[in-house]
Amino acid sequence: MSNWPPSHWGLVLLEVWQSSLARRDVEAVKELGAAIAQSAHSFDSESGLGPRLWESLLDAPAHVACGATASEALKAMQGIHLAASSFPSLAHRDYFQHFRLLTAMERIGANQAMVEELRSQPGQLQKLGIS
Repeated sequence: MSNWPPSHWGLVLLEVWQSSLARRDVEAVKELGAAIAQSAHSFDSESGLGPRLWESLLDAPAHVACGATASEALKAMQGIHLAASSFPSLAHRDYFQHFRLLTAMERIGANQAMVEELRSQPGQLQKLGIS
């Protein structure tokens, strides 16, 4: 990954990210997040992921039933920047990134609240195939 420019990462990155989330592999999520952040920054200080890939990575944790895994994924995403070239200025990028992260946190919180509600009702999670 460190040899590829961030614009090429979309070929495999989302699959690996989703696989790590599905397996509840928190260590892999942390390591992958750190590797993405470090690799993107190594190209130049304004490099980052394109908005489509960044948002796909950001939205993936909302579909994880394990709240701890979803939270760790969001923490990892906080270190991954969007490509500055996709926005009129760094201020626009930072504004978008900040509020989009907040929206993702809100979505994960709502989904986790629903999972907890289902857990409080005997037998509901088994019907859905969630443990």
